[in-house]
Amino acid sequence: MEVYRTLIPLGPGDVFVSVAGFHHIAGAGNLAVALGAGSAIVAFGWFTVSAWRELDGLGITHALMIPPMIEMLLAADALPLPGLRTLTYGGSPIRPQTLARTVDVLPDVRITNLFGQTEGSPLCALTSADHDAIRAGDTDLLATVGRPVPGLELRIDAPDGEGVGEVVVRGPHLFAGGPDGWHRTGDLGSVDDRGYVHLVGRTGDTISRGGEIVRPVQVEDVLRTHPGVADVAVAGVADERLGEEIGAWVVPADPAAPPAFDELAAYARERLAGFKIPRVWSTVRELPKNANGKVLRRVLRDSASSDELAPSTEGTR
Repeated sequence: MEVYRTLIPLGPGDVFVSVAGFHHIAGAGNLAVALGAGSAIVAFGWFTVSAWRELDGLGITHALMIPPMIEMLLAADALPLPGLRTLTYGGSPIRPQTLARTVDVLPDVRITNLFGQTEGSPLCALTSADHDAIRAGDTDLLATVGRPVPGLELRIDAPDGEGVGEVVVRGPHLFAGGPDGWHRTGDLGSVDDRGYVHLVGRTGDTISRGGEIVRPVQVEDVLRTHPGVADVAVAGVADERLGEEIGAWVVPADPAAPPAFDELAAYARERLAGFKIPRVWSTVRELPKNANGKVLRRVLRDSASSDELAPSTEGTR
């Protein structure tokens, strides 16, 4: 609890609402923190934009939500609440452009991102000071989950040539770790020169294309910057020759005029190594996601077939 309160000041007189589900550590943990701090709590049912708007007038000072909710509220011009002083988010990755808009729409609100797991949370935090730095132009922070929280040790296990490996942690507020005392998060990431953690996916998400390792998140981050792409997911597709090929499922910004696959491949080629370019593509209305907004790559992999994915004519080298 002390870790939370160091990052998110709460106390008597504050009014807290969690619109994230209580079946995850973020919703349950922050509720307990608010109770322990003596703050008032507003009960919240199923999330909708109209339900969020109904909080107007209840004096909400602190709110917790997940990134898909932020995106829905931004799209409806409904994110600001009168009296809101602190917004905390987490549970799934937030798109850099979404975070940039959130910071712009809430100029006077303390914004904090908490990254954690059920076995221990939080692990890292992009603090309110970090979000102020983003407002001041430090846009590199948009692609991070912050730095390790006070009292937590974090290291990258078996880093590759790019410094990417599994994120392992230990600290007094975590479940017991493995035999060596470290908890293996299953997240792949790196730590930059300033100590900020960059996540690039899960250990089971990597694609081995003819022996070359490709991390889906890196490819997705590039494709999302294309103006014709609203969202995208990348996953491995079984291939007899290479073992796995790279598949991309694209949600077009304009369903009536989706971008051509060869156009997307050429766009990615200008920004990525040739072996990281998707070779099979599909246009979809939406991506399969869990309740926290995380893409279900296994669903994409399981549904992949030659009928659903179209090959690109772009070369691979």
